[in-house]
Amino acid sequence: MAYFHLTLSFLQMMKALSPAVLFTILYFAGLDKWHTKVAVAVAVIIGGTLVSSLGEMQFTWIGFALILGAELTEAFKNAAMQFLLANKKFSMWEGMFFISPASLIFLLTAAALFEFKDMAEKNAWGMMAEHPELFLAAGFLGFVVNFCSLGVIKFIGSLTLKVLAQVRSIIIIIFGVIFYHDVVQPIQIVGYSIALVGFTGYNVAKIKAKEEEILEERRSAEEKKTLL
Repeated sequence: MAYFHLTLSFLQMMKALSPAVLFTILYFAGLDKWHTKVAVAVAVIIGGTLVSSLGEMQFTWIGFALILGAELTEAFKNAAMQFLLANKKFSMWEGMFFISPASLIFLLTAAALFEFKDMAEKNAWGMMAEHPELFLAAGFLGFVVNFCSLGVIKFIGSLTLKVLAQVRSIIIIIFGVIFYHDVVQPIQIVGYSIALVGFTGYNVAKIKAKEEEILEERRSAEEKKTLL
């Protein structure tokens, strides 16, 4: 297991690069246009997350390959969902229809291999029988999160979903500091602040980029009318 060990700090730094991986795939797949201000904002968010993740690291090539493979497959999945939902006009219900069976199969397989034995030893099934309302509520909330994620991909884009995930992590940490008195280092505060500034810039850049695309579409439509 030592070969698969990566410290939490290194995992966070690798995950910080996931928006850049997704942005690259979207651009070369023709699913998103290049906007310099958007790219700069994404870079600022990544930089802030990297700064907040600085710390002692234990590097292994196998661990690096695993986390990189996970980021690439997730990026391709998000790009494919954007293609189906935004470009091919699939509805969010259709997205859930195609995603849910595959998710169920893979999650059940992973649970059977790594968790069912421990669940049986700890009487996890008995806990579910004693508090079914909690597990039903958790399942319902999971459904809502997945459904809303598809909505973000469809109407705003998968890159925005990825950026929101980064900011969500920062908000959770801030919540923990305020209400649970979690301790964070000064360098982490600096990193979180940089990432939040980048997120603000990302929203502004995205709005301007959308306005430019709308104006370009109107010009193209007017030119076609003129030619006709």
